Amino acid sequence: MLLSSKHGFAFLCMPKCASTSIEIALRNYCTVRITGQPDLKHMDARTYHRYIGDMHKKLLPDVSIEVVCMMREPLEWLHSWYRYRTREELKDPTHPNRNNYTGGLEFDEFLKAYMSRERPPFADVGSQRQFLELENGSLGVDRIFRVDDMEGLKSYFREKLGEEIEIPNENVSPSMPMELGRFREWRIKRYLSKEYELYHSLPGGSGE
Repeated sequence: MLLSSKHGFAFLCMPKCASTSIEIALRNYCTVRITGQPDLKHMDARTYHRYIGDMHKKLLPDVSIEVVCMMREPLEWLHSWYRYRTREELKDPTHPNRNNYTGGLEFDEFLKAYMSRERPPFADVGSQRQFLELENGSLGVDRIFRVDDMEGLKSYFREKLGEEIEIPNENVSPSMPMELGRFREWRIKRYLSKEYELYHSLPGGSGE
């Protein structure tokens, strides 16, 4: 999570949405930087407003903060998690996250586990909408940019900062084609219908 009182924005780092690259591009402009530990770095909207946003309003009531985040095409987001968890280091039986390893699974199996009532650890990745929502179901962010609309994000920060930012390509998951049967695609997209409803409402991007 990055916050700049001077420039009037807070950036929430959605997992698997180029957050490490954007964090590198913005960190020198921000007075508050919560990074490193994943649970803190990837602070969701509820946590931000409960602890950071409310405190900021009390301390600096005249400073308006716009909360910004990125969102990825929902199925691609899950595929990125699946790829990320194929890392060889997770095969080590002594690794603390060894139960997250997906290297021996097909993507279909990962999706089936994700849609199950009780998700196993390797498929317990939450959802983008859950990350963005407050307790009452409303969105806790003011602007959402699609990952495939990086130019839109750069334009936004050009206006906020008064200069261009360069976004490096960091922490990329291993490349792997998405292999998915037609029936499974129909089923997972129905399961993710609320995610797609939000995603398709966003401006910009080259996809649907």
